Amino acid sequence: MLVATVCACTPDPAPIELDPSGSPSTTPTSTPSPTPTPTPTVPGEVLALPDGAKPERPALLDGEPSVEAAVAFATYFVGLFPYSLQTNDSTDFASASHPDCVFCTSVKNDVAGQTERSEHTVGGGISISAATATEIDLGRHFAAYLTIHEAPSHVENEFGTVTDRDDEPNSYAVEMAIFYDGSTWSMREVSSDEATP
Repeated sequence: MLVATVCACTPDPAPIELDPSGSPSTTPTSTPSPTPTPTPTVPGEVLALPDGAKPERPALLDGEPSVEAAVAFATYFVGLFPYSLQTNDSTDFASASHPDCVFCTSVKNDVAGQTERSEHTVGGGISISAATATEIDLGRHFAAYLTIHEAPSHVENEFGTVTDRDDEPNSYAVEMAIFYDGSTWSMREVSSDEATP
């Protein structure tokens, strides 16, 4: 169900470790680098939330912009995707979306369509097995790269009748362009390709 859009080319980043809560773990560096680079660690795994469970907004997003905060934002944003479709509540997803994000607009339109038809999505939870990020423009533009795994899902109406289904689990390599305007994080672009599970 994940839709590919525009892809932004950026240097290959190093992984940021994730714990099961979705917050990145940081490894302190001893010597600051003149060029911002991510801190290499071993990627962990973020498990999919139960249907209808709202992801918690990471506290890192209220601090200074950083690679770690960009990974936290990307993880949070991914969790808002199934939540929006399962509950037809795209309020937080919309707040995290840049006005020019094509993928974001598509998801918001899907939620609006489901609501109009009295439908909702069941399943489709997303887990994350790897996440990396890099800083493109100091404190403003970041690129994040995630490997995600989407569970099977179906769409049903108010009477419980299934109107659409995707019975296969899907894995994607996802690239994200993230923007920080000095106070707010937003998703600018999302692209995805199928990945090996």
